[in-house]
Amino acid sequence: MPILKLSIDWSSDEVENFCGDILTVAAEGGINYWATFNTERRTDLTVLTLSNMMDVSNEDQFDDVDIEDIWSTLQKVCDGVYDSRVANRILDDIQDDLATKECCQIDAEGADVIVQLALFDEVVYG
Repeated sequence: MPILKLSIDWSSDEVENFCGDILTVAAEGGINYWATFNTERRTDLTVLTLSNMMDVSNEDQFDDVDIEDIWSTLQKVCDGVYDSRVANRILDDIQDDLATKECCQIDAEGADVIVQLALFDEVVYG
């Protein structure tokens, strides 16, 4: 069952700020136990270029996660796609933040989960 429908009244600036905040929280501590991000390739906080430290066979391979990936993942969360795969507390934090258009409940763990869903379509680590 969907937890919240994303309304079309989000401006592109609001989407960029909200998703950029999630990427920032992820980069500052949410994903650092399984990924590093390439600071040389990172030009702003709208894209994270990640290397998966847990996958030694691809340690030099970098994957980008951007605003569109995060927004698409949030839409799937709202549609209930990940209900059985994500802790209720994290789903509640996402719902609360989307309802207010302020990214203040999503913590490092929540940002980590969102980035993993964007990259792998599932929570692989943690």
